[in-house]
Amino acid sequence: MLAFISWQLSKFLRAYFREWYIPFSVNFVAVLLYFLGCLLRRDFPIDVGLVILLLNCVGTFFAVISLITRNKWIEIILPTGLSVWLVYITMLTYQYTPPDFYASHKEIPDDIEFSPMLDSIPKKSELNADTLLFLGSRGSYSYYTNYQPSDSGWLYIRAYEITANDRLSKSRMKDQS
Repeated sequence: MLAFISWQLSKFLRAYFREWYIPFSVNFVAVLLYFLGCLLRRDFPIDVGLVILLLNCVGTFFAVISLITRNKWIEIILPTGLSVWLVYITMLTYQYTPPDFYASHKEIPDDIEFSPMLDSIPKKSELNADTLLFLGSRGSYSYYTNYQPSDSGWLYIRAYEITANDRLSKSRMKDQS
């Protein structure tokens, strides 16, 4: 069985570098996985699609070299152009609207008390020692408190996802606290 899979994989890779349409069509698999992840609201298909797209760009580069050595100049335009365009669109998408479905399938328990999010930086009179107020959205927050410790030392803030008790922004909280 393993020999058959190995033979099929080597056959696919040889065809990948010989035929222009295979690297071209693998791009559509990556795009399909992206849309499937958005439709299902899951990060894993999106991540797999991104890896396939980036690996396919590297593969397309070597396929183009293979096509150049065989003087098939016309067959270079379509896969190269599509790969460049898709990487550009992917960069724009991840820059301005990165998909993040971490909490999309989680339900907030009913017995949790929430403070409303602030629209602006609070005035000093709105703060007291027992209050921790937050300003922000989508995983980027600023916090404000008027906590007055009795001893000198440090105040540490940790953020946890409430249903799974996952530590949020662990490295950024440590670096920026």
